[in-house]
Amino acid sequence: AAAGETTKDKPGLSQARDLITRTVNTDKNKASIALIEKLSGTNGLVDGVNSAKTYKAFDREMKNMIYAFDAAIKQLQGFANIASAYAGNSQFAAAASGLGSASEYTLDEMKSNVTTLEQSKTAMETAGVDKLPADDPRKQDYDKVVESLNGLNQLIGIRTSVQGQIGAIANSDTGKKLAMIKNLGADGAQLYAGIEGAMTTLATNNGSTTNGEYGQAITSLQTLLGMAADALNGKVKEAQTSRQSFADWRAGYTQLRDGQSQLVAGEEVDDQGLRYAFAQILANKELREPIEKNAQSLIPLLQLYSTPTVLFDEDLEDFNEDMDKICGTVIPTLVPILRQIYGNGLKTYAEAPAELEQGERDLAAGKAELAQGYADYAAAPAKLAEGRRQLAEGLQKLMDGRKELADGKDKLAEYEDGEQQVRDGLATLVATEPDGGLTSILERLDGDKIFDDPNGHLLLDKGLGAVDVGRGYQADSGELITEEITKRAIGTAAGFAAAALAVLAGLLSLLKKNKGAGVAAILTAIAGAVGIGIGTNAGMEFSHIAGSTIGTMPWVAAGILAVAAAAHAVVHFTGSNAEE
Repeated sequence: AAAGETTKDKPGLSQARDLITRTVNTDKNKASIALIEKLSGTNGLVDGVNSAKTYKAFDREMKNMIYAFDAAIKQLQGFANIASAYAGNSQFAAAASGLGSASEYTLDEMKSNVTTLEQSKTAMETAGVDKLPADDPRKQDYDKVVESLNGLNQLIGIRTSVQGQIGAIANSDTGKKLAMIKNLGADGAQLYAGIEGAMTTLATNNGSTTNGEYGQAITSLQTLLGMAADALNGKVKEAQTSRQSFADWRAGYTQLRDGQSQLVAGEEVDDQGLRYAFAQILANKELREPIEKNAQSLIPLLQLYSTPTVLFDEDLEDFNEDMDKICGTVIPTLVPILRQIYGNGLKTYAEAPAELEQGERDLAAGKAELAQGYADYAAAPAKLAEGRRQLAEGLQKLMDGRKELADGKDKLAEYEDGEQQVRDGLATLVATEPDGGLTSILERLDGDKIFDDPNGHLLLDKGLGAVDVGRGYQADSGELITEEITKRAIGTAAGFAAAALAVLAGLLSLLKKNKGAGVAAILTAIAGAVGIGIGTNAGMEFSHIAGSTIGTMPWVAAGILAVAAAAHAVVHFTGSNAEE
């Protein structure tokens, strides 16, 4: 106002705008802002700043300007990095170097030579040249054909690979955005034209282009991209310099708003500042009623500034006007009331010593409790350590218990399996069929074949008793077997003796009038009869146990031998009497 401004701007705003725009409106910054607007997709950044009528609007436009610069700088830096990466691409450099070994060949010539060499290779393989020894001249010619064919295919592969990569770059969003280089002035347009030409040559990969020309296009593209990266990085620095002038305003504006917020809310604690004072006014009936009576319109303002809201949504000028209204009306109204409250406060202050003494007593008691608390706190680590030790012991016992439980389960399963095997053995024992007229094991147990208690557990003592009964049965069976085998052995021995005597009788009978032959025959008959008597009396009850499977055949044979011997003796003695 003192400067004689005629606009609707608030005092000081036009000077701030003039300072900023004077810095912005240089030729260098105009070019930067124009580039920034193109990259960020925004327009009228400077117009927005110039048209702001309040601090809030001005700050908003400054934010927009800074955001646009930030977005554009990010794009510029990103494209500079991409261009730099392609410029230093080792694969492209290696491709250009590799093509230099056969720089005079065109792509069409290489493809034609490949066709010719493949035909020669096929013909040689059909003739078996590839199977000849390495020192054979024809095999050496074949190897040269293969080497040349591989070399040409490698060169063709290099060009095809580069063609594919360049095509992918050109058709990608990155390749299209590289056109921004044209916006860097006349030099930028010329630089982009060179990049575009080199990329076109590489992406087309014309058949009449020699390897040397193709490799030179790769080298040129990398060189131009390096130059583009340098240009883009230069623009990044220019944009950052221009942006700083706007950032300076933002820093100052933030300090203004911080001061506004601190004034209302208090700098450190909640019982300072206007917010606290206005809240106390609204909460105190003695203070609020006069305001409602004399300045009702100020109640909403008091409520606004008594809330913990940070006031960035309100413009500085509006805040200043609101403070003028409140302090110009509310304070004069409240001064008499506040004086009365102050007097009451003095009275309260006079009564304070007595309350202070009581407070000191309470404080002493509190200190004693605090000391006890400190003592308990000091002892706590030891208790905690002991608790941790007990916990560790408990955990170890738990782990040991789990192991013992697992071992117990295994032993229980082993016991139950053994118990079942004993049951199966007892069942087999009582089911044994008797031999030789013996009393069966089950009969000896009085028909009792139950060996479990009512709970399903095996009665070991009862089972052992059954085993003892089985052993008695086995002993009785052994005696019968021994008797039968003994009789069978005696009968068999008698049979063998009869056979021997029969042989002797036969030999003696060869001597005529030999009475010994008759005697031997008689003894044979007697031995055979004894064998028959004893052997047949032995029985067959335990023959299968003894291993015998021939039954009474030995005794029949002994009987036949006895009859024959008796007949022989009769004949012998009769013949002797007849003097034959």
